[in-house]
Amino acid sequence: MNKQSKYKVKFNDAKSIMIHLLQEIEGYNYGTISLHKRVIRDLLSASKGRGAYLHIDKQSLLRWMIADAKGKSIHYAAIRFQVVYRYIELLCKYQLLPDNPLREIKPRYGNPRWDDFITALQ
Repeated sequence: MNKQSKYKVKFNDAKSIMIHLLQEIEGYNYGTISLHKRVIRDLLSASKGRGAYLHIDKQSLLRWMIADAKGKSIHYAAIRFQVVYRYIELLCKYQLLPDNPLREIKPRYGNPRWDDFITALQ
């Protein structure tokens, strides 16, 4: 996926994937489920463009992550980013996105941890 790649995802489809993710974690405790809802809703509201579409690309995700990490502990921000990564992976799995832009932001080479990435953002 190149830098210019911007993808539109129907808002209703994105919400359906959120519901699917929440069903996957149904057996977890209330705090975990609540965290997932909160993080995904924050991402969806920040990514919603005009009309009924989300605009998802590397740059918009990076901007959201920088803003989201501000004022949060590194550990808490890392947990939030893990939720976003899992959610975007599901968007890819259900072919609503061709690729996960977070793979470019946080490459697997050298297996960097989210904590290291957030430290760099902050």
